[in-house]
Amino acid sequence: MKQETAIILLVSKQISMRKVIRSHLYRRGFIHILEARDGREAQTLLLQNPINCIISDWEMQDITGIDLLLQVRSDPELQNMLFMLVTAETKRDNIEKAILAGVDDLLIQPFTPAKLCEKVLRLIQKNRHIPREMQIHMAGSTKSDLTSPILQSLLDEGMTFDQEQSEQETVEEIHIANSQLIAENTYLKAELDRLSALDLKSPLTELLSLNQSLLQQRSLSAEVKQQLKQIDHLSHHLLARVDGSLNLWKMETDQYELQPESFDLIAVAEQVINAERPNAKNKSITIALDGPHKCHCYGEALLCRTLLGNLVRLAVDASPKKDTVLIKVHADEYLHITIHHMGLTSIEQQNQFFNKYSLPNNPTVSEAYAARIISIIQGGDIKVVSKVNEGSQFILRLPKGA
Repeated sequence: MKQETAIILLVSKQISMRKVIRSHLYRRGFIHILEARDGREAQTLLLQNPINCIISDWEMQDITGIDLLLQVRSDPELQNMLFMLVTAETKRDNIEKAILAGVDDLLIQPFTPAKLCEKVLRLIQKNRHIPREMQIHMAGSTKSDLTSPILQSLLDEGMTFDQEQSEQETVEEIHIANSQLIAENTYLKAELDRLSALDLKSPLTELLSLNQSLLQQRSLSAEVKQQLKQIDHLSHHLLARVDGSLNLWKMETDQYELQPESFDLIAVAEQVINAERPNAKNKSITIALDGPHKCHCYGEALLCRTLLGNLVRLAVDASPKKDTVLIKVHADEYLHITIHHMGLTSIEQQNQFFNKYSLPNNPTVSEAYAARIISIIQGGDIKVVSKVNEGSQFILRLPKGA
């Protein structure tokens, strides 16, 4: 398997650790890298993406790296997946425990960028996990009966790590790599702050307020009112896109501070429909809304405006001509929104639908990925389902408002 086609899942509670590993692997040609903060989030990503290899911390809350490994090996659909554990522990008993659980390799901390990339490249070349028969006497035994050299290799690595490269050289290389990563993050944050400082939201908000005032005047002709309504729709659309773009990075790095409140989701959906109608008209597509007169959601209205806008645009783009994109809303303990169209999404496309980048080597973040991040940050979830003769639908769940 080649680096550019492999899909790797990084699982670590430490953002810095994920960024260090991601940065080094990206430089070596691994462009499809997903991240999970814990075992539970990893389980969700495993269901949604055709992942080839997992690189996971050993120590995590709730579901440890070993627990996640055991779950993967017990699942018939996932059991051949490659799995590497990252740990600072080099005790023989723990290494034996990992081998018995079915690990393919261990990455011992501290590690150098060269060691990381060497191990991952070697692992990916295997293509899939190959079960090994072995008998290992656990803690308390005097020796191990090995039928595979992998345990001895890992034991040797843990016991002779400081013999391969002096501790000072290792620390210096890691320090240089971390310094480079910090510099990159500082630059990205400065760029984000610069964009935020432009404060496009304030003038757009003022424009919306002024537009609403003009719409209240009774002396306006029907044509002028229609033009003002179109300005209102486009301004809402632009405001949502600006807000979503500026905040996505904060959401990915757990820096976004959600300020939820109860708002009418139906009103937001109507704004989305009005904004997306010109694009749909080019394909003779109708966008319809089926729901109650009002339905309150608990979240941020502007984020939901971006979320629904992204999904409706995707539905319109995937729909055949003269189709209808139908948005259905109903409530029980949660708000349930489905967006249906008659286009089809293959199993492979469904598995990769919410990937960050829709195409290899394309730096543009996909609208589906942004929609998923926005739904998760607000305590919801999202999936895509497609069936022959029934079409496709986005199934979205959000917290219910008062």
